[in-house]
Amino acid sequence: MAFLTLTRADEKTSVHTYLRPYRSVEVSTTERGEIREVFVRQGDDVSIGTALLGLDAESIEARLAIARAQASSTGTILAAEAEVKLNRERLAIVEKLQRRGTSNSAEYDRQKSLLEVSLANLTAAKEEKEIQQLQVQSIEVELARRTLRSSIEGVVVEVARDAGEAINSVREDALVRIVEVGTLKARAFVPISLAALLKNRDEARLETVSGKFLGKGRVEFVSPLSDPATNTVEITVRFENRDRSLPIGEQVALVFGEE
Repeated sequence: MAFLTLTRADEKTSVHTYLRPYRSVEVSTTERGEIREVFVRQGDDVSIGTALLGLDAESIEARLAIARAQASSTGTILAAEAEVKLNRERLAIVEKLQRRGTSNSAEYDRQKSLLEVSLANLTAAKEEKEIQQLQVQSIEVELARRTLRSSIEGVVVEVARDAGEAINSVREDALVRIVEVGTLKARAFVPISLAALLKNRDEARLETVSGKFLGKGRVEFVSPLSDPATNTVEITVRFENRDRSLPIGEQVALVFGEE
């Protein structure tokens, strides 16, 4: 059960339970390959985005270098722009000659068609450049997936694999497990009569079982369902633990009502 003892004295209700990490994240991957580097060890503090494991990525890095070189190349566009400029100048000359009567309409139409073709070539060159830039972005995303990163701020409690080991399955079991200890939660069951009075953000005191004050938290969840066998309702209380002073895993008391 999530509670051990329930006491009531006057207007104060105490529920015995345990503190646990607010979140526990098991980091895995759908990528395959060899683990190139392990960046963390058990007990390390990590932040959101901290690199945990790196998979081999030499072939992806090579493709990315080629794609970036292609995307940064401007030769095709410069050549197309020069062709457009030349055909515009020639068309302007033909137009001038036509007004003077020294050029026929067939020459004008031919030069106009050449300009339209060169403009189409320029558009195609620019579109190709955009495609190359998108390819760079796609490969960058692919490369980023080869590095596993933390999605929370917490402590590494398990590193299941070492550098040099292969990941072969479609989805591996957890490679790294991280728990958030800067915030804790306590899950408990309280009498229906008390649950009816509680709402989110209500305050709860945290004490040792002997009555020593440890801190204050806030009710985060009051279940809409009750347990008819025990006439209790599940609640969750959240506690800030930035200094990591609260006793994780030890029996504590949630106290509601008058101090």
